Amino acid sequence: MKTFALIDCNNFFVSCERVFNPKIQNTPTLVLSCNDGCAISRSQEIKDMGISMGIPYFIIKKNFNVSKMAVFSTNFKLYKDMSDRVMRIIEEFSPEIDVYSIDEAFIDLSHVKNPEKFCKELQIKIKKYTGIPVSIGIAPTKTLAKLANRLAKENKIPVFKIKGEIQINEVLKSASAGKIWGIGSRISLELTKFGIDTAFSLTNQSDQWIRKNFGIGLLRLVHELKGISCLSMESVKESRKSIISSRSFGKATNDFKNLFSAVSFHIANASQQMREEGNAAKLMSVSIYTDRYKDVPQHSRVESIVFDKPVSDTLTLTKYARGVLKSIYEEGYEYKKTGITLSDFVPENSCQVADLFGEKTFENHKLMESIDSLNLIYGKGAVKLASEGIDKEWKPNTRFISGEFTTKWSDIPRVRKVNL
Repeated sequence: MKTFALIDCNNFFVSCERVFNPKIQNTPTLVLSCNDGCAISRSQEIKDMGISMGIPYFIIKKNFNVSKMAVFSTNFKLYKDMSDRVMRIIEEFSPEIDVYSIDEAFIDLSHVKNPEKFCKELQIKIKKYTGIPVSIGIAPTKTLAKLANRLAKENKIPVFKIKGEIQINEVLKSASAGKIWGIGSRISLELTKFGIDTAFSLTNQSDQWIRKNFGIGLLRLVHELKGISCLSMESVKESRKSIISSRSFGKATNDFKNLFSAVSFHIANASQQMREEGNAAKLMSVSIYTDRYKDVPQHSRVESIVFDKPVSDTLTLTKYARGVLKSIYEEGYEYKKTGITLSDFVPENSCQVADLFGEKTFENHKLMESIDSLNLIYGKGAVKLASEGIDKEWKPNTRFISGEFTTKWSDIPRVRKVNL
């Protein structure tokens, strides 16, 4: 019989900050989105205060005493590295792992004799080696494992297992259909119109009725809720169809040089990710936006360019991006955001290095390999194009950002020797 487990890091961004700042273990802790805009990770203390996910920080400041909170700007370098550490520990326990998100992963426990004992040992090891608390849900299907994980958190226990038809039905009777993993707001509304409020009532509908009204996707999910495994493990992820790098500025700008600096940064970020996946792009889009939330003259444009030959190197992409940006930029507007998208990928190793006329398709290939290697060793951005600039006047607000404790030598915490 199939058995899956979902490992989910509790309040992940908050937990990462607390690992390196033990003094705030019991302090209401909040992590904000880009430009310190909205709440995207909350400690239990923050949740108990009634602060919901996505609430703007200016509203929180208006209604709550933030001086008694620990508030942090998003620190993705830290969170990504901590996520990698957690996933490596999980891989040691179970090579068959499906990383679902930065803080979640499924594992297949079908051949484990005692899944609960196995998961409790895994939870202890993750906490010991990384400091990150996790909740684990065990069930016959991935959808039920997701539900079991939620119940583990609600019951404040490390591991919750759903087993047997009787317990499955009990759990489904208390679960709202709209909160089941894979059921979005639109389907939830439609189910309510049919009088289907609980997951249990959904599983009582006939296959024919579900297929007719909602399609094969929901039918597969219903089978999962009944304990019939339909979603397999995806240990090897497909490469992305596109890569987007975009960010709002801390302060609006009308200066072309600042805009190009931001676009250059996005090109470097996206192209490195693309090369890591072994791809080259045949299409690139560049976008600029004014602040649609302010009463100012508005101007937003997105322009795409199709390459004659697939491109993977940062220099060539940046050269083309400058031309596209010049074609869509207009003076007199205060721009708040830029972004780029790379898409229409082909495998980099399947492309010819030169065409019949001797023109190199990847003329900077070796240079990119060297830059990527140096950035891997010394940290992202250690080697970059001059067009990215140094001051980065366009950078977002990060008033409360913590250190890069695991990826930057100068930020590594120092342990002070105390004589007892």
